Amino acid sequence: MNNKKIKIILLSMSGIFILLFAGLFVYISQQITPEKVKRQMVTQLEKIFPGAKIEIGKVDIGIGLSISIDVTKFSIKSKKLKENDLFSVDNLRARIPLWAIFTRGGKAVIALDRPEVFYLENAATNNWSEAMGVVSTSTQAPSATSSNGTEIKNTSVNNTNIPALAYKSSLDFKLQEMSLRYQLKDNQKGQLKISKFLIKGLNLTVPTAFELDSEFKTNLDKGKQLSFQTLVIGQFNLADYLADKSINTLIMVSLSGVKANWAEYQIPDSKTEIKMKMLSTGEIQGGLKFSFNSRNNFESQFSVNKEKTLLSNIKTELFLQDLISIANMKDVEVKAGDSKFTLEGDVESLPDRILPRVKFKIAPELLVDTQDFNLKSSMDGFWKDSQFEIGALAKIFDGQIDITSRGKYLIEKRAGSKFILPALDIDVRMTDLKITKDYIQKMLYSPKVVSAMVKTQNDQSGNGAEVAKTSEIEKDKQISASSAGQSSGIDAKIQMTFNRIKIDKEDLSGKGRLIVSPSKIDLEKLDFSFTGGSGSVVESTKISSTTSSTTFNLGMNKINMKGFNAFLPPSLKSIEGIFSGTVGGSVEKKASAIKYDVNLNLDAHKGEIKGLNLTEKVQGILSSIPLLKDKIDAAKTYEVSSNFENLILKGNFKQDRYQIDKFEFIGIDKKIEMKGNGKIFPPPEKQSADLIVDFMDNTGKISALLEKNVGTKVLPMKLIGEGFSLRPDYGYTITKLAKSGFETKAKAKVQEKVMEKVQDVLGDKLKNPGVDKLFKSLFK
Repeated sequence: MNNKKIKIILLSMSGIFILLFAGLFVYISQQITPEKVKRQMVTQLEKIFPGAKIEIGKVDIGIGLSISIDVTKFSIKSKKLKENDLFSVDNLRARIPLWAIFTRGGKAVIALDRPEVFYLENAATNNWSEAMGVVSTSTQAPSATSSNGTEIKNTSVNNTNIPALAYKSSLDFKLQEMSLRYQLKDNQKGQLKISKFLIKGLNLTVPTAFELDSEFKTNLDKGKQLSFQTLVIGQFNLADYLADKSINTLIMVSLSGVKANWAEYQIPDSKTEIKMKMLSTGEIQGGLKFSFNSRNNFESQFSVNKEKTLLSNIKTELFLQDLISIANMKDVEVKAGDSKFTLEGDVESLPDRILPRVKFKIAPELLVDTQDFNLKSSMDGFWKDSQFEIGALAKIFDGQIDITSRGKYLIEKRAGSKFILPALDIDVRMTDLKITKDYIQKMLYSPKVVSAMVKTQNDQSGNGAEVAKTSEIEKDKQISASSAGQSSGIDAKIQMTFNRIKIDKEDLSGKGRLIVSPSKIDLEKLDFSFTGGSGSVVESTKISSTTSSTTFNLGMNKINMKGFNAFLPPSLKSIEGIFSGTVGGSVEKKASAIKYDVNLNLDAHKGEIKGLNLTEKVQGILSSIPLLKDKIDAAKTYEVSSNFENLILKGNFKQDRYQIDKFEFIGIDKKIEMKGNGKIFPPPEKQSADLIVDFMDNTGKISALLEKNVGTKVLPMKLIGEGFSLRPDYGYTITKLAKSGFETKAKAKVQEKVMEKVQDVLGDKLKNPGVDKLFKSLFK
């Protein structure tokens, strides 16, 4: 065939093709008109939303080598609801390149500008269900089932039904500035803004990319607000599904700008990467990586099917310093450095239970550094199926505390089941701790502690009493409500041993066992040795959602009280002596206060009480007595020793009053004796103490002076003052001695008058020793 014939054939075929295309163009232009497109859109949407009103503004059609459709002011509104907006968009555009699709394959584009979606929920339904005419899920068409009742899912695709041109074509979907507003049935409101959502090159041959950029903001109860930004980038490949009925997906999520106006903690920006393969069998396989602050990571492989979910090759690395920053723990002076929590292993989730098989630890050591102490701690453990063990080591006060917790707990998945803490066996071993007196004094008597007690006292006194009471009741109600239906504690058996514990400079050793239940803690018996003596403690604490109450009993046998000097108030320097006796009572703790009622019965010998300044107090009292003013020189050099042969103390101690029922102090060689009783009111109480003490000097230096001038050997004393700063009440002593002195002088006057009369009657017979002694005895 010559070239001329070839040219004629090609020209003829070209002409035919042009005529066909021209005819197709004329037919499409006649069939696809704005009115027909608009009418068809309304008809189809009304079928989907029978309870909605469809409004479409202007529709423009452009036909050439591509078909373009532009729709403006398109909205869907509810026919029933006052707040009737469901969906609206300013502009919807579609571009379909017919020529490219029929030849080499082209790219269709669908774009939406500024769409708005509104979701309104009430107790029964929501605005979208109302618009779609959905009554309940029971009206939905049933799925096909097999003869044995299992659901049949049609996952097959007949590739022969897909035109060849579709393999060459692709679709771009663009959504910009979308706003989703919602209001839930609990009146929670919020808004989700999507800056852009893109699907690039949706096709059947190569991977398709997508991108979602959104901003979320919601209003919660009581003015709480939560907001954050999300960027999602990923890709998937439909060609894999056509080839082997699987879909491979890669998704990367960036979360940033998280703000919760009620939370003290701060949520950092984070990144998540998910590689996932979805098989036609329904199984999902893949890997997950999560990170924040660049160095904190969680990664795992996962597999999900009908039988189980498996997280395998878990690797977690969380730096504690970052967690502390997130928690915003400003009051805790923690130097975490490179200390981190790591966890490795697998977790398997079966239909009826979850089986962890992991090991974890905290290392290197975490350092808590304060003005009073520094603490170094580390931890490791494992959890395999239902068995777990956690070991913790704390280095503090130049010693260490080892804690080992063991237990058995199977995580079951049952309808309505609640998490209950497992029963624990705990060993606590304390060795070589050195707790200084300065630290104990600061914890018990620092201005910060006292001011806190004063604040509590002020809140519960005066005009603020009812307010404080109401506040306490409300707080207790809140605690009770939050605790409803929850376990209030754990079940544990705690074995404690402590060796070579220095309390100031004294060694303490012992052992005991605690039994802990959700509502009770029992110290079965704690035996200890201290300062050459021994003792035992029994204690029981009942716990409720708002209070805890404790009863205890401490028995002591030949314990030198110098070991407890660190616990004395600053006004007393020290107490020494071999003590035996009991201390027992109850302590009740509520949300806003602590109450205690303790009985004390102690008997001691061969000791000393430093800090009472007895010499100063006695000399001051003697100097203030008018009857002795000119005869006090001998008393000015009188010193009262604080050493004792015996000391007896019995009383009842409460948080606002110390009742001293019996106080006896017998000095060395019984040179002095003091006996007394009364009340002392500890801080923050403002009431003055009323402590009555009778002082007797058996050396004769003071007693003789008193007896000669006021007729008594006893020096009456009354100590007054707020808290533990006690001072003599001179007026009390003067009044008591003045009365005694008056009675002595009156008695002497009567004696003188009687003896004058007797002298007149008996004369010289009165000088008889027997008679003289008889009459003098009448005035004793």
